[in-house]
Amino acid sequence: LTTCIAASDAGCDIVDFAIESMADQTSQPSLNAFCAAMAGSARDPGIDYLSLQPLVQYWAKIREMYRPFESGMLSGTARVFEHQIPGGQYSNLMVQCKSMGLWA
Repeated sequence: LTTCIAASDAGCDIVDFAIESMADQTSQPSLNAFCAAMAGSARDPGIDYLSLQPLVQYWAKIREMYRPFESGMLSGTARVFEHQIPGGQYSNLMVQCKSMGLWA
């Protein structure tokens, strides 16, 4: 994501993103996070990241069908700008929950 922000700041007009429920890990960066991070900047894409929620929910349901092939780690969310839980804390929490038998 930070590379895309830097590319945008350097004048890049087109960057490939994925909707947040399908983003990151082995996919493209999150469009939602990019929109949230760039809001109010000179290169603001003009997309309210919360307006993308219907697409996030749709693709999250589709992704459920592939759960047997997933690691269990869900994609990040642009809502981290609201609740401020960074990805490193999330992945550590997941490991701790698994070790305690709390991860389903």
